[in-house]
Amino acid sequence: MMTANLFAASPPPSSRRDRTHRRRPRSSAAPAGRSVRPLLARLRERKLVQWAVAYLAAAWLVLQAAELLGDLFQWEPTVGRVIAALLGVGFLAALVIAWFHGEKGEQRVGGIELAMFAVLCVIAAVAVAAARGGAGEDHADVRVAEHEGPGPAGAASTSVAVLPFANMSGDPSQEYFGDGITEEILNVLSRVPGLQVAARTSSFSFKGKDVPVDEIGRRLNVAHVLEGSVRRGADRVRITAQLIDARTGYHLWSESYDRELRDVLAVQDEIAAAIADALRLRIAPTRVQGARVVDPEAHDLYLRGRAAALTGTEEGLERALALFRQALEEDPRYAPAHVGVAWAYEWLADAYRPPLEMFTLAKNAALQAVVLDSTLAEAHAALGLAVANSEWDWNSAERSLERGVELNPTSVDALTLSGLFFCGSEWRGARARAHLERAIELDPLSAFQRFVRSYCRVLVRDYAGAVASHREMLELDPAFAYLFAPGGDAYREMGRLEEALAEYARAERASGFPQHGQAIALARAGRTAEAREILARLEALSRERYVAPELIAAVYANLGETERAFEWIDNGYRIRSSYLPYNHAHPEFDPIRSDPRFAALLRRMGISPEDGGLLTAEGAREGP
Repeated sequence: MMTANLFAASPPPSSRRDRTHRRRPRSSAAPAGRSVRPLLARLRERKLVQWAVAYLAAAWLVLQAAELLGDLFQWEPTVGRVIAALLGVGFLAALVIAWFHGEKGEQRVGGIELAMFAVLCVIAAVAVAAARGGAGEDHADVRVAEHEGPGPAGAASTSVAVLPFANMSGDPSQEYFGDGITEEILNVLSRVPGLQVAARTSSFSFKGKDVPVDEIGRRLNVAHVLEGSVRRGADRVRITAQLIDARTGYHLWSESYDRELRDVLAVQDEIAAAIADALRLRIAPTRVQGARVVDPEAHDLYLRGRAAALTGTEEGLERALALFRQALEEDPRYAPAHVGVAWAYEWLADAYRPPLEMFTLAKNAALQAVVLDSTLAEAHAALGLAVANSEWDWNSAERSLERGVELNPTSVDALTLSGLFFCGSEWRGARARAHLERAIELDPLSAFQRFVRSYCRVLVRDYAGAVASHREMLELDPAFAYLFAPGGDAYREMGRLEEALAEYARAERASGFPQHGQAIALARAGRTAEAREILARLEALSRERYVAPELIAAVYANLGETERAFEWIDNGYRIRSSYLPYNHAHPEFDPIRSDPRFAALLRRMGISPEDGGLLTAEGAREGP
């Protein structure tokens, strides 16, 4: 028999005689008298109010503790909902217990109480099921729909693609602004733990196309699609966004934001938080910043610079540099603009300018960005690339690149750079290639990602795999052009010279750049005069603009002119050619790989030929 009282000590127990004396005589009138007793008096004598207040106070403490532990251990939101549901049912149970175990009155559980407990058990089961599977109520001005289960093609239920936001300003010159807002929302979402976000290249491939949402979901393997529009005024911006279930086409969430331009970054954070809430994800405070304020002019210049850089042309990159610098004149502490400067210099070094000077400038800009905002994954990735090329400090470069991946595991830039630089290394190769595969998962419609994978497979002598990736690249973009064609290299190393020559011819038509791989294939086929003709074109071009010296060196090596090959390799070493650090593992250098000067070159670059710094022709060995 339960006699505990939460707020007052129980009276001393009475004797059996006293209790019998106080008991009312049973009569037919007793039930009627009992039924008309005032309700408030009955509540007071059972201290029901005190029980309720005590329980609510304890429940509030439990919820606070659960929220604290949830933030600390990153519990799933379902855990909090289950706790809240159980506490709610427990409150009803506490009232029932207080009623029939009150200080006065009958101390037996009757049929009514048993019926109430049965109902409470049913309520508890329903509440827990609803907490595990149901969606919570959102704000009054936000629409949230029910969604469970995987999306198209088995996509993760917490995956999303951000489509380019439509420019509603009526001015085509403002297109860059809407694209920039889209990219920044995409970047913020990519830092939400547990959320898989399709990369920019794949998402933007649908720009201007009338493609059904379910097809977009299938092609990008995402369960949700975020789309919206941007209308920019003189000093204000209106952003609308809506989250759509790619499987059903239903809207899960939508909202409009009217803000001053200086608050535009805060809006991006609000959108990310709303989407995470709709998908039942918890945003860690350190991963998505709170309200941020940016100088409107600096931000606008930065967006213009990024749009110019994406052209990839020498003129576009020069224009981007000028715009990023103007942004920094407006706000010297704007870290993304420093990252933009670093990327522009690095892209210029890739194909247009002598690398050493460009990568040194890039390193300085990336360092400044890291100092200003150490949470920017792109800043660490840019720093790793610059350190690798300007100093050949592989350990420092690896730390920076891996830090970028750690800060943002869905940063395609960080994943690709790490994979590209170390995919030919015995010790680092497995992890690097895993990074490349992850980048392709996040950017499934990017021809460039297939190009990088094809190139890396050539380095590890997986020629069949390289050809497969090359074909995927052409399916995604038949006009894709780069300065060389790894697919042709793979065909050449497999002995399929005619197919190799066809690929080199396609690559030259697309890029306008003479293919050194074609010259190597012709030399191996005994067509020496044709090979020397291409070599002469490359040397003439190198007198007009920057051409990576090791590309010319490889042609000389395959023509059997070893001395000339090492002369050009030394030129590449002197200017820190951007291809030399990872081209050392390429099979096109096999004709001179046994020369002691080649091993000496690797050691000067900090690469050990004895203990796994490169992949030899016999294949990779496991490093320590």
